[in-house]
Amino acid sequence: MKNKCKLTAIERDKIAIGLASGASLRQIARELKRSVSSVSEEIKRNSIRRLNPLKSPSIYSYVVRQLRSGWSPEQIAGRLKKDNGGKTVICHETIYQYIYNPQAKDKKLSEYLAETIAKDWENVLDVDVDVKIINSIEPDFQAILIAQEIPLDPDQHALWHSTQETNISHYQDLKIDKLLEDGRIISDLKKRKEIYQDFQKFLVEDTPAIFLSHPTTYTITRK
Repeated sequence: MKNKCKLTAIERDKIAIGLASGASLRQIARELKRSVSSVSEEIKRNSIRRLNPLKSPSIYSYVVRQLRSGWSPEQIAGRLKKDNGGKTVICHETIYQYIYNPQAKDKKLSEYLAETIAKDWENVLDVDVDVKIINSIEPDFQAILIAQEIPLDPDQHALWHSTQETNISHYQDLKIDKLLEDGRIISDLKKRKEIYQDFQKFLVEDTPAIFLSHPTTYTITRK
């Protein structure tokens, strides 16, 4: 086993891929022909790799390159999984999360995603689609791609109630209105949960919007 020389950048990438796919430290060490302690120390020095595969230069470069080529996050994640023997390398949710991150705005990755959706619509639906980048929402838009931060409290009255100007989809439904109103006046947590579960069910059935992703974020602190 190699133990004395430092890990190379390629080996660090393989550690990131292995961790993302759920491999154990022993499995990763065996593949790299390194000691378990060497792999463990590398993870301790750079623990973020365990949580975000995009910190791996090779994965990051591949994801950005494929986005610019018109691939969707689902296609990218699926191909990486296939090439990794059926083991997940990165979740499409992680890619969506990065696309809408302020860090990625300079790279215009959300524009590549919009172009990908437009191409799919043209190919599948046989419609002409023009992508327009805007700084504010126009009242007469036909379709819009946005990221919306949802608070911890499930109240979405401002987004979906028919009386709200912030309901940009202009969605109107009496059942949804009633559920959103009840959710605001009932304090019992169990009943509120049931109300918002019904709200989500009816909203998905009506499909006033297509929800592409709901990324999960973590805050990590040292003890």
